[in-house]
Amino acid sequence: MNATTPTDPGVKMTLRVYTVDLHGSIKEDRGTVHIPRSRELPPPSLEYLPCTCPRCRKPEQSDGAPAQPVGAAGSGSLLDIGAMRAAAHGFLASPAVPRYEAVQREAHRFSGDLSKLIAHIEQLTHASEKADVPAQVALAGVAEARRRIGLLERPGLLGEVERVKKLARSVVSLCDHYDILR
Repeated sequence: MNATTPTDPGVKMTLRVYTVDLHGSIKEDRGTVHIPRSRELPPPSLEYLPCTCPRCRKPEQSDGAPAQPVGAAGSGSLLDIGAMRAAAHGFLASPAVPRYEAVQREAHRFSGDLSKLIAHIEQLTHASEKADVPAQVALAGVAEARRRIGLLERPGLLGEVERVKKLARSVVSLCDHYDILR
């Protein structure tokens, strides 16, 4: 395609259209297209699709009622395991690379979730015996989560996404351990 400034005042642009192969060689001359001045392109849309992340969606139970956080019925525990797990699964399942700010926001959220989960799992395993296999496996998951929280920020967007995915995997793992130990 070749564009030139037209000499006719009623024409905004003249385009010469060609068919080319993969190497850029012209295979066919498809003719000339004149774009009139009266034809204006619509301005680009500034609308964005609504956010579909788990934090923006309102979780619902099967009966349509809003979901209650785990332990909200008076047990003193304020962990919302369902929301933690949904946020981590949502980040892990996302096919597109998110913006850097979104990655940082999720890293902060997952680190906070891991800190809460670590405290609760350690409290649940405190009174357990050394022979209690689920408790020992959960403590191994806690050690791995602590290691991942301590990882330095990786250079580049893709490196940082990989680091945050590791945090999300630890959130899912500790949510599973928490459910087993309760």
